Amino acid sequence: MNKLDEFIIMVKRIGELTDASNFSLRERASCIPNRRAEDVADVIFDYRRVKEKSTPRIKELIERCRANAMACERIRGEQERDILLRQYALELEAIRAVLPTIAAQAAIEIGVIAREMIP
Repeated sequence: MNKLDEFIIMVKRIGELTDASNFSLRERASCIPNRRAEDVADVIFDYRRVKEKSTPRIKELIERCRANAMACERIRGEQERDILLRQYALELEAIRAVLPTIAAQAAIEIGVIAREMIP
């Protein structure tokens, strides 16, 4: 792979990592905590086993368990999101570190191509 192709790939990846659209990598990562909590919220508890004992206290306990599970999943989702965003940031820093060198080499290749076009 020549340096021009490498430069183009890096610029595309920078675009993916810094895109602010609704389907960007950052946007998807930021949705992880809510998505995990909503998954737990969608759980339907079966009251049939406790039908005779289905007192308000039991229903309250079930709702508290569900709320607790949602909170735990939200925390796990936040941790997952933070790890993912940290990985994206590290990748951007790595690209930033080598981009000037690759850009300079790509510019030289473009000059060579341009000179080859002149008869």
